[in-house]
Amino acid sequence: METERAQQALLLNELLKQSILAVAMVTKDGQILFKSQGFDAIFGNHRQPKPDGPIETLISELLICDENKLRACLNAEENSQTLCQHKYDQTPYLLTISHAVKECKLISFQPASTTKLPSRPEEADTLTGLGNRARFERLIQNPISLQNGDQAAMMIIDLDEFKRINDTLGHPVGDKLLKLVAKRFKKIFRKDDQLIRLGGDEFLAIFQDQNTLDSLIKLGERIVNAAGKSFIINGHQIDIGASVGIALAQPECTKWDQVYRQADLALYHTKRNGKGSVSFYSAEIEEQTLMQRAIEIGLKRALLKQEMFLTYQPQIDVKSQAITGFEALLRWDSGELGLVEPDRFIAVAEDIGEIQNIGRWVLETACAEAKNWPDHLMVCVNVSPKQLMAGSFIHDIERILDKENLHPSRLELEISEEVLFEPGADAVVEKLFSLGVRVALDDTGTGCNSLRQLKNIRFSRLKVDRSFVHVEGQESPSDMVKTVLEIGKVLGVPVVVEGVETTAEFQSLKDDGCSAMQGYLFSRPLTKDAIPTFLETIDKHAGGINE
Repeated sequence: METERAQQALLLNELLKQSILAVAMVTKDGQILFKSQGFDAIFGNHRQPKPDGPIETLISELLICDENKLRACLNAEENSQTLCQHKYDQTPYLLTISHAVKECKLISFQPASTTKLPSRPEEADTLTGLGNRARFERLIQNPISLQNGDQAAMMIIDLDEFKRINDTLGHPVGDKLLKLVAKRFKKIFRKDDQLIRLGGDEFLAIFQDQNTLDSLIKLGERIVNAAGKSFIINGHQIDIGASVGIALAQPECTKWDQVYRQADLALYHTKRNGKGSVSFYSAEIEEQTLMQRAIEIGLKRALLKQEMFLTYQPQIDVKSQAITGFEALLRWDSGELGLVEPDRFIAVAEDIGEIQNIGRWVLETACAEAKNWPDHLMVCVNVSPKQLMAGSFIHDIERILDKENLHPSRLELEISEEVLFEPGADAVVEKLFSLGVRVALDDTGTGCNSLRQLKNIRFSRLKVDRSFVHVEGQESPSDMVKTVLEIGKVLGVPVVVEGVETTAEFQSLKDDGCSAMQGYLFSRPLTKDAIPTFLETIDKHAGGINE
């Protein structure tokens, strides 16, 4: 009998060594006797150099299986099968155990791409039925392993306006919405795609086939369109959207966590540029996004590190050519980023909720420095819509004026056109006027103002942006400046024009009825320490604008 077994073993050994099928022969206690080339193709590339152990240990190391079914299959006295999936390349297999040879088991692995795979209960999202965060955390640590011609890719999807739904209609409605969203997504993705709900309103998909840039972008656009169609829940019509970030694995990427980082950068770029669209990772996007994130991080520490300061640009009364006040201009000299322009960080400060702290600091600093100027000079401070509409804003103004002993008439707040359409903005402005504070409409004409709104909200002055003064191909200010000047006349409100740089511009604006100006023609922005000297110089050369 021993001789017969030895002959059988030798014959099977030779056959197995040459076979491209994934087969192995094991003893009753699971020790591997022989294995094929196909078997090594599945297991060999992902194992540390070590002796082969029991087949059950090997399977559990590299395959996803239902542990109870696997154990029952290995211990069965008759032929049996169970489904499994490769941990690293997600290839599905049908595991078959045969008892054709006495005292041994023949184990084979056959690709089963069309068969429904078992899932780990702890890796399933209980709300949507998709994979969950635990599944993602496991997969993302795996190396990327692809067949010839395949291309690894990852897509991250973030729902737009989902928080608003939760806040207004409640979490039960939000949960139903997530279920419906997941149902729509399932219809778009293929069975072999790994679709995961990361948590909250964020989803992720992993691809491992012949993906192209165009096919993935089209898929992302289908996702955006699907999320953008209305949902009806408990009688409510719910409208949301989706932002998508996509990344193809670069040649240097060896793990999924590298692809995830790039897809996340692409998603961030989408959300920073209007949401509701698709962004594809590129080196340029990474550079922009990392800079944006550096600005966000830096802003949170800028005040604490005393990196922000104010400069002041003088405003000139056209008729008398006397200085009437200064506009406070915020500057940020970051230790890490250098001098950052306001148009690069103000919007970011609003997005991350830092504008309240920064705006309050600007008001306090500007008023504290303005109290040292001559009493007839006012200070003009820009105020963001979010800052103006905050419940504490009026109290902040009263507190700061009282603390600095600055007369309210010496403070002018500049607000943008978008405030015109904020509910309750007129009441806030009237309260400011009742305190004696002046309120100017900044950058008049750059937004979408309504004459009706201008009549409903009182302003002390209108300001014209410098972009209307310097028009390519024109030597004199544009017709838009004249339009705002005419509106000012109709409303009985003075107009200030910014960005005046030449005497020709000064004379043209003066002829059109402009009452006040500011710009490089009169002075570049000044530090607080330079203002006394500047005022002395102006006093000595009064009337010098036309000279």
